[in-house]
Amino acid sequence: MTFRRTLSVCGRLTLLVAAAGCARRALNAPAAAVEPAAPATDGRALLVGVTVYLNLGEAYQLRGPANDVLLMKRLLIDKFSFSPENIVILSEEEGKKDPSKLPTRANIEREFTALGKSAHSGEQIVISMSGHGSQQPDRPDSKELKPDGMSEIFLPRDVGKWEDGKEAVANALLDHEVGHWLKPLQEAKASTWVVFDSCHSGTMTRGVNEVARKVPDDVLAVPREAVERARKRAAERNAASGTATRGGPAAKEPPITLASPGGVAALYACQPNEVTIERVPADSADAKSYGLLTYTINEVLNRSGSRPTYSELIQQVHNRYEALGRTAPTPMLEGGDRDREVLGQAVWKGRSRIEVKEGDAGLKITAGSLNGLTPGSVLAVYPPAGHGTADKPIGHVRVGKVGVYESAVEPCEYEKSPEPKRAELVGGRCEVVFVDYGDLRLRVAVDAADFGGKAVPEAERQKLTETLSVMEKDPKSLTRTAAGPADADWLVRWDAGRVYLQRASEWSAGRGEGKPASLFGPAEGGKTAEWLKASLEKIARAENLKRLTADSPEDGRGDDDASARIDVEVRLHKGEADAKGVPVDFARGLPAVYDGDVAKVHLNNTGHVPVDVTILYIDNGYGITSLFPDTSKNEDNRIPPGGTRVIRLDVNGQTLGAEHLVVIAVQGKGLNADFGSLEQPTIEEAKGSQKSRGRDDGRGLNSPLGKLLQNALYGEGGTRGVSRRHEANEYVLKCLTWKIEPGKRPGEGK
Repeated sequence: MTFRRTLSVCGRLTLLVAAAGCARRALNAPAAAVEPAAPATDGRALLVGVTVYLNLGEAYQLRGPANDVLLMKRLLIDKFSFSPENIVILSEEEGKKDPSKLPTRANIEREFTALGKSAHSGEQIVISMSGHGSQQPDRPDSKELKPDGMSEIFLPRDVGKWEDGKEAVANALLDHEVGHWLKPLQEAKASTWVVFDSCHSGTMTRGVNEVARKVPDDVLAVPREAVERARKRAAERNAASGTATRGGPAAKEPPITLASPGGVAALYACQPNEVTIERVPADSADAKSYGLLTYTINEVLNRSGSRPTYSELIQQVHNRYEALGRTAPTPMLEGGDRDREVLGQAVWKGRSRIEVKEGDAGLKITAGSLNGLTPGSVLAVYPPAGHGTADKPIGHVRVGKVGVYESAVEPCEYEKSPEPKRAELVGGRCEVVFVDYGDLRLRVAVDAADFGGKAVPEAERQKLTETLSVMEKDPKSLTRTAAGPADADWLVRWDAGRVYLQRASEWSAGRGEGKPASLFGPAEGGKTAEWLKASLEKIARAENLKRLTADSPEDGRGDDDASARIDVEVRLHKGEADAKGVPVDFARGLPAVYDGDVAKVHLNNTGHVPVDVTILYIDNGYGITSLFPDTSKNEDNRIPPGGTRVIRLDVNGQTLGAEHLVVIAVQGKGLNADFGSLEQPTIEEAKGSQKSRGRDDGRGLNSPLGKLLQNALYGEGGTRGVSRRHEANEYVLKCLTWKIEPGKRPGEGK
């Protein structure tokens, strides 16, 4: 259908806002680290990482939680100035030195109790729980009954099997137990941040480099009859109380039930009906597994030049998942402190903490993939404090091999600045001046199995592999052949003589038993190569647009009057009669939007310079449509300082899938900038053909941002990075995600 202001949307809609020159901050890495107003010596932490399960099989042992606790410890010490002696770690490694530090149920409960007894007002407390999660039936006499009849559980090291007499999994930590353990902290008015990086339902994953943090009911010997009885009791309670469910776990029910709403911000790795994973980060040279949520939290906070609120943090986690091409899991936020800044209230701007050091094999810097660094990026090196001119760089270094915490660098020439001597750089502090986005090509592999799990005929597999190889050789190619499915973004799948495309993360997340629910194809007979090329290029363009959006600097926090700024608010109106509407809350999971709802996007220019705005729409078929401005009506897309523009979006349930709204705002000067030329048809509409890139864009694609977009979307121009000094202030993007449900809003008719 034709997209204008009325959008056919059903699935996940991501709002991405790009603003010009919004903050004096490096792309992907902070130009200046944020320091707390005072050292957080009053902060304490309990970090639990369960890798060994004494009563479970080899398939259910984990590696990532051991790394999660160390990642969080380093974040708290380096970023938030926690004292090491105030951080308690319960893990297998710590338990080798002291058995009381093993992550058993008794040890976990003891440490929770100790925190509660000594907590006091104003104290910052962090609790991180990494390991397996599962569910068990509610006991009939329980005072903590869930709508679906199932309680979420966290599995400690000594978790056992189901015990009929107790109607419980031995030693499991129940959701309401953890909630009550948090109650003394809330009563003491301590500020508590809790991270649960575990699954609460789902299935085992299939990915080679991804492991699910979920243990199925049958492994814990939970009787199917007990589960069915609990769900039947829940259904009877719901019917008696008028509470309706659609079957399965209640997606909006928090995984952990907090004793009271205030004083806690709890971040969950996924919805109760989802699975989360641990994986080896694709951009890191360190071959270590981390929980997806824990790693991403660290990534966001290490990149941030200012302290986000917990609501903003969870939204930025959503953004990073989108940049990875992940449609699941869906992290969520619970608690009364959602609008508080992470571990504090005040923002304190300080000097960069990225430092040049001597490494075993040459120079290195104290920043890595968590800071958003990529191979080829360039940093200016300033003299150590008290040496030389503080605001004049002594030279530049280029990033080589990137690790999680550290990266190898080499002295280099940059913008007429000569290559410095190595000895001059040691001890210097760094600021990112150029971010190299590197290889933006889509990684594609041929799946060796069909929908039924049988091997694809070798001749067919070779033919498809050769097709990908030919595509990769094109100088403008947006794809490259991955080593295998575990390293791929997308998979080419053969089944019964037909060829399909499927997102690799969906296959690795265990949704591949039988024909997948969501995939593209099949290719038209005799046109497989043409269809694959056209479809993968469209996917790559849309994915790269989302990636650049998620990787851009933040806006609205700088104090430069010349910077462009844009604030975005989305208000949901329940039909025409609802004139006021309510702001969409993107923090707690995915807000639900239904057929017949009206969403209004309020674009507010809060800066001192005009901005030119383009709104693009990425649909679930990877089409890109320009919604604003409407050039056929000579619509002016320039918003003056203090001005507001409201864009109405009518929601209907005609399509399913992840869909994205992209708002690009650049500083308004001269000819209006318009990025509508990035339009492309959906995969199904294209039928293997290519659509032109539309109208002349004025100065849009001729800008530094435009040239980067051309390289990302069309493989042209060779511009694959952004100079922080001259270009990074020209745009910034945010992401807001919601889920549009099929059918009418409950209670409003069919």
